[in-house]
Amino acid sequence: MEVKVYKKSISLVPETLNEEERSFEAVIMSDAPAYPAIGGSEFPDIWLVDGLSVRADNGSADRVPIFDSHNVDDSGRRIKPYKARDVLGSISNFNREGGKLKAKFFFADTLSAKDIFGLYRDKHITDVSAGVKYRKDDVQTLAAGEEVAIKNKTYKGPANLHMAGEIFEGSTVLAGAISDAKILSKGENHMENEKQEKKTEEAVDVALNAAPPAAVDEKEISLNAQKLERERIKEITAMAKNFGISELGDSLIENGSSIDDARKAIMEKHLAQKENESTDVAVHVSVDEKDKKDRQIIAGMSARWGAGIEKGDEVQGNPYTSMTMMEVAKDRLVAAGVTPRGSSMEIAGYAMTSSDFPDLINKIANKTIWQRYQEFPKKWDMVAGVGSVSNYLQHRLVKKSMTGTLDKLLGESQNFPMGHRSDDYETYQADRYAKMFEYSKVMLVNDEFDIANIGEHGAAAARTVESRFWTYVASNPVMADGNAAASAAHANIAIGGDIGAPSIATFNAAELAMSYQLDIDGETPLNIMPEFFVASTGLKGYTTQFLATRNWSDEAIIGVPDDAMGSTRVNTWFGRLNEIYTAYIPAAATFWMFLGPKGTHFMVHFVEGQRNPIVETAVDFHNKNLQISIELSFALSLADYRYLYYNAG
Repeated sequence: MEVKVYKKSISLVPETLNEEERSFEAVIMSDAPAYPAIGGSEFPDIWLVDGLSVRADNGSADRVPIFDSHNVDDSGRRIKPYKARDVLGSISNFNREGGKLKAKFFFADTLSAKDIFGLYRDKHITDVSAGVKYRKDDVQTLAAGEEVAIKNKTYKGPANLHMAGEIFEGSTVLAGAISDAKILSKGENHMENEKQEKKTEEAVDVALNAAPPAAVDEKEISLNAQKLERERIKEITAMAKNFGISELGDSLIENGSSIDDARKAIMEKHLAQKENESTDVAVHVSVDEKDKKDRQIIAGMSARWGAGIEKGDEVQGNPYTSMTMMEVAKDRLVAAGVTPRGSSMEIAGYAMTSSDFPDLINKIANKTIWQRYQEFPKKWDMVAGVGSVSNYLQHRLVKKSMTGTLDKLLGESQNFPMGHRSDDYETYQADRYAKMFEYSKVMLVNDEFDIANIGEHGAAAARTVESRFWTYVASNPVMADGNAAASAAHANIAIGGDIGAPSIATFNAAELAMSYQLDIDGETPLNIMPEFFVASTGLKGYTTQFLATRNWSDEAIIGVPDDAMGSTRVNTWFGRLNEIYTAYIPAAATFWMFLGPKGTHFMVHFVEGQRNPIVETAVDFHNKNLQISIELSFALSLADYRYLYYNAG
């Protein structure tokens, strides 16, 4: 049975997303045409939903697992066998209606599942997809113009018509292949009305009779989607403004409502307002008005202090872009029903304790600190693997399990030879890094609450990881066997005549040593090739010139050609390495090192996978000053010495 994965896109509507049980309802398959087709076929693929059954690999006929992007590797090949940790949750409650297969997605109580569910909740991703097993005998190919009638519905070629299949998994994906599948809203009777059904059938006929696309232009698709989104926003904004209910328009835009749905909601709101006006009944205020107000204040404060504007921030005409921090504090007191009286210091104290001003500072601190943390130029993540650790206790890291080569079987009845795994392991333990910053009432009165400066605490957190990592690398840490990571005992350090500055000779010696590192059997060379060159910034000028030069002269001085030879000797290291220079390796140090593929040597383990700093605010009861704390927890480890090489330079 051949296995093929199909992606079916959906547009999320918040009404079906249940935060408490981490679930939402969606259309997982439909009989609309899908591109690209199987094996690059020029015909679209159509699945007859009535012919689909549901059965997971574990035999379950009513529940299948959820994977991330079908659990495939970078080349698109499926990773087998599946492992329990690959599962994000499960899909159940399947039902067929009007050429669509609907189901409910439930996400597990794990960090990875919660993270991906959060992406759906915040509408960063919107699509789901189904993995289907099928037999070639169940596929009917319709040539151009050919028709077939199945259950009162006519399908026209060209098309690959799949009469049967078995759904064995569902997946979260970045983009699907069909546009008419939508998530279901609460209260729906789960049946499309006749008008919508007719429109869908007409769309299917048009798509089937249209010439198939020569190729999928992802950039063009993205641009078209952006154009449609701009048009949707423009039309909804204009309609809402025309009836004086811009707040509703903003809400409809945010929750992804279509133009037709928005028009209906706006008219209903307008008529309700008219009725309220005639009966002297107050108009209901939206429950998310405070959140919108907070976003407006944060956007205005960010614009004023140059802390970074995000998409959707309201800046033009925003009164908070010109307010001092003291004026913002007074505004928040008024909003809390407190009249700002007394001296400036008294008002500042009231704002800290009797309004949502500290909460606003906490929100903007999180935003700006996270932005600067992400923007900080990091180099450690170019080479290090990233792991997660559950607590602050000591943990073990088993060295790379290497099995050499497979053994030749002698005869049909010989049992498989037993492989061996290394029992060697290294230990590591997470540390906490934190600081508290205090902003006084005097700073508030003097308008010195520099939001951009608060964001620099994020750079401090990123700098902590960067500096600790490279200091650890340069320290040549001692491993469990009592030897330094790079040592003569490990055959990965330059000795004697091999010690020296970067050159063809010293690089060749390093490559030779790495390639002849032996695996667990003590016999088979691992043939490790260096991928990264790491050194202090002090070596950058010389080494960058060396690695960027295609040909050398035979002179010792780089760039000075021999009178007879000229620059004719090929530099075999030209363009081969990824170069990393860092000031966190002492400038006086002349050593340099090679590293193998990313993640095979040094590791950074974040506690509970929390890579972003934790930011919290509090008001000191004694002096009414605002305190902002920032904390980050991680551990450093060395997975295997075989994938590195040191030269003292």
